[in-house]
Amino acid sequence: MKIYLSHSRVFDYHIKIYAPLMASSFWETHEFILPHAASYDPINRKESIEACDLLIAEISYPSTGSGIEIGWAHAAGVRIMALHRNNAKPSSSIKIVTDEIFAYDDFVSSAERLLKKYLNQ
Repeated sequence: MKIYLSHSRVFDYHIKIYAPLMASSFWETHEFILPHAASYDPINRKESIEACDLLIAEISYPSTGSGIEIGWAHAAGVRIMALHRNNAKPSSSIKIVTDEIFAYDDFVSSAERLLKKYLNQ
């Protein structure tokens, strides 16, 4: 499965998301596009999203760029899964494009659990 990870740049995503994800079992079995990793700059993000099976959006922080990526995914018919920290209040606009909105304590373990459920459908 090809998965695009959308998120804001205002938090330490390398430590909180990228590093734990790369250490997870899902890293070996799925293709992830991490748009802010050095190896992906520059990429055509719109084309990358359109070629994905799933967009996982970390929506704890407001982000115009992430909102645009979510919009591209929605327009292309790519499934969108949105995750936010338990104490965050994400924009209610996300409900327009997906009803798969989940709170988490640990991003990677929650994403893994949700992906397992998604893959078993």
